[in-house]
Amino acid sequence: MRNMKLYKTLLIGLGCYCMVASAEGQGTFLNLDFESANVSGYPPSSGGVPISAALPGWSAYFGSNQTTVVSYDAISIGGAVISIVDRNVSIPSFGPIKGNYSAYLFGGGDLVLSSATISQTAVVPNGTQSLLMDAKVSGASFVVTLGGQEISMVPLQVFPNYTTYGGDISAFSGQLETLNFTIPPASGVQPSMFKLDDIIFSDQAIPEPGLFGLSGLGVLLLGWRVLARRLCLRSA
Repeated sequence: MRNMKLYKTLLIGLGCYCMVASAEGQGTFLNLDFESANVSGYPPSSGGVPISAALPGWSAYFGSNQTTVVSYDAISIGGAVISIVDRNVSIPSFGPIKGNYSAYLFGGGDLVLSSATISQTAVVPNGTQSLLMDAKVSGASFVVTLGGQEISMVPLQVFPNYTTYGGDISAFSGQLETLNFTIPPASGVQPSMFKLDDIIFSDQAIPEPGLFGLSGLGVLLLGWRVLARRLCLRSA
């Protein structure tokens, strides 16, 4: 009887070890700032660049169809496009958010309706509380999913050319999951656009959205009090 219990304990332990080893073998997420691109030899505004060169570590999809090639410094005039962009892009405002490269996803508009997605499967680092990213979006709301669940990404800080977003992913810490970034099709003729950069798995929690509202209200009230005091002093 004792041997049977010991046997079961060993089997359970071995099973747990195998699961951990399998997860560790998958590794962590790669190329989250998109700086690993190697597009030398491909002319700007070109398509047909292997995704292994343009977006190492990532997979790409138009709708549910996987593609093995993406574009380099190409922008959409209506259809769905996935592109790695640098400073050579023909329209400067489409250039990278930070560093040398950013990923650019276009959802097809008008009669070419299709979403654009980049995806990666790996282990979420232990201790992760939140997912952060820098992005610029227009034409449709982007969608971020992890482990098949949509992550609510709230704006944390707005800059002139992009916004930093954050979402709570503490429930996925240490797990092997698939991370997707998607831009749906546009509702009009023009394509929807989603420029993405500097994705970070952070060990810091995201404050509740209500705190941002309270903080903003506090700043407004403080500003009003200062202004009112100055007006009173001037009138005196």
